[in-house]
Amino acid sequence: MAPIRALWTGIVYFFDFLTNSPSQLYSSETTPNLQVPVQPIQPQATRYPIFNPPDDLEDVPFRCEYPDYPEKDGWVSCNTKADRQCWLKNTKTGERFDIATDYENKGPKGIVRHYYLELEESTLNPDGFANLSVQLFNKSLPGPRIQACWGDQVHITIKNKLTGSQTADDPGNGTAIHWHGFRQWHTGYMDGVNAVTQCPIAPNSSFTYIFNITQYGTSWYHSHYSLQYAAGALGPLTVYGPTSKNYDHQLYPIIMTDWLHQSVYQKWDASIQKSGKPIFVDNILQNGIGKCIIQPWTGSPGSERPLRQGVKYLVRLINGAADTTFVFSIDDHKFWVISTDFVAIEPYYTDHVVVGIGQRYNIIVDANPEKFTYDQSYWIRTTPATNCSSFNTSAPIPDERTGIVRYTFNKALPSTSRHPFEATCADETYYRNITPIVHWSVGRRRQEMDPLYLTFQQMKGYPYWPCDKTVGRFELVPNNPMWLNFSGPTLWNLNQNFTDKGWLAVVDTNDTSKEEWIQLTIISGPKKSKAPLLPHPVPKVPGIFVPGQHPIHLHGHDFAVLDQCVPDSSTECDVSKASLTLNNPPRRDVAFLPNGGYLIVAFRADNPGVWIMHCHIAFHASSGLAVQIVENRGRISIPPFWGERFKDMCKGWDDWSPKIHDPSDPCGYLIDPGEEPLQTDSGI
Repeated sequence: MAPIRALWTGIVYFFDFLTNSPSQLYSSETTPNLQVPVQPIQPQATRYPIFNPPDDLEDVPFRCEYPDYPEKDGWVSCNTKADRQCWLKNTKTGERFDIATDYENKGPKGIVRHYYLELEESTLNPDGFANLSVQLFNKSLPGPRIQACWGDQVHITIKNKLTGSQTADDPGNGTAIHWHGFRQWHTGYMDGVNAVTQCPIAPNSSFTYIFNITQYGTSWYHSHYSLQYAAGALGPLTVYGPTSKNYDHQLYPIIMTDWLHQSVYQKWDASIQKSGKPIFVDNILQNGIGKCIIQPWTGSPGSERPLRQGVKYLVRLINGAADTTFVFSIDDHKFWVISTDFVAIEPYYTDHVVVGIGQRYNIIVDANPEKFTYDQSYWIRTTPATNCSSFNTSAPIPDERTGIVRYTFNKALPSTSRHPFEATCADETYYRNITPIVHWSVGRRRQEMDPLYLTFQQMKGYPYWPCDKTVGRFELVPNNPMWLNFSGPTLWNLNQNFTDKGWLAVVDTNDTSKEEWIQLTIISGPKKSKAPLLPHPVPKVPGIFVPGQHPIHLHGHDFAVLDQCVPDSSTECDVSKASLTLNNPPRRDVAFLPNGGYLIVAFRADNPGVWIMHCHIAFHASSGLAVQIVENRGRISIPPFWGERFKDMCKGWDDWSPKIHDPSDPCGYLIDPGEEPLQTDSGI
């Protein structure tokens, strides 16, 4: 394992598996061919706010710059250890950008930042079990961190170096990269979902995503092509901005993932061919490092980061798993939770936090344990939530101890015990204690979404999708499982007839005042009552019947969580008795649908585009557990230049892909008549 980087008395060693090299950041003079016009920002004649976020524990400090806010006009950076809520302020006018700023409608303007990522096949042995085939950005797991500041614009070039062998165990052909949780305000075409907003990027081709950073906090990027992110195609993304509680320093983000000891594509293919056989995951990784369960603990479980006792540290948590909800905790330590996904919240104090797939939390850890052990060492744990993972119960469950905090030179392993919490398969604090800083009032106007009245139905198809033979696997499907045409993205075919697509809803509103709210009621299990789904004065809203437990992610929006019911021995979830929180409800972009319960959410119909809502369990998304929402298609606007770029991308995909298209064949595109489809899952 990695050696200790520094030692001194009173230091805390935080084993957070920070083994990544920094992203490739280019100046305007060294930017590679981005295939788009780039206008570099020139330094101003007068000074403007330039400051380092408190990441001074990083190898390469990062800098935020705001050329449009010169000091001569009174602008200064105000983000200090004594006031993390402030970001920029004007000493002459009193204007501020801070934690209370309505970031959806107002924000600072930063600079343009360029990143370059290459996606290619590789082999990796992250836990000591065996070298496995993976798909990685810049040869690292997770991929390099992308960093930006509130108000920046990012240009991220993706080079697809996958070989495109098109075999069942390595179908790594096209790709599309999603910037998870970003609203993509006025840039919905940059959302990065193949067959929805773009054709896949063909092998040996490049594409540059460009979008404005209108939110701040912690997120990640990942492939949205098939199961590529479960094969390693993911990385952290940090946007610096204000926080709702003070701290001293920040640490590198922690990505929690599960891991398979076989190619994810081989497991997927075996599952389909064997009538929906469950796909078991095998291990837990933290920032790409884990310990194989068959090996004993010896020495350090990973690399180390020096911290000082009594110092407050901002820790960024990301769940990038394929199938597992994790509960993060540090033995004998408590911490403040200060954000959910991209939403800053009123801080609350706890000893653990439940992180569903795709969810992110910022926490502040005070490096003072509740009690000192003889070796002054404490386990960091990423505990799989009960019934929220598919670890093989016939094999030993992977070790939840994935890191160590130390207050000593002693390198002995900790002897501490986990906090006495239950690893509940439900969202953090059931949402009742989560209060966003920026206030929302959810209006009572409603748009019923009849197309999203979905049914539970058998999946059909040979070997994968809706042809003739029955596979025998069950999943949420709206009339049939989602199957998308890589060569015909919805966003670029808005004039088609959507009525025969049960997994697509068209939402056209007449209100442009941003007060038209779309409400979704998602039900897991049979309805407990024949009464209207929602009480007066809220009209009835169709429900989605979904067995099981699912982290539901909506693209293009944060949504308000109006109600969520988690059943237990004393509570039966009757959606007709739902109690809706309309005054500043909790909000985020991923929320949990509990097994046997329900989830009621609402979002503003203020971002015209084509958005996807899906379960973030990778295998469920591949099984078609998703719907598309075409939002105000008459108001979707795409610059002509980008229309040409995306047209070229589709041509490049069609030129590369050796397929024969028979429009009458519901299986879509075939390599040759009678052979397996090139597309082996839903496409997302």
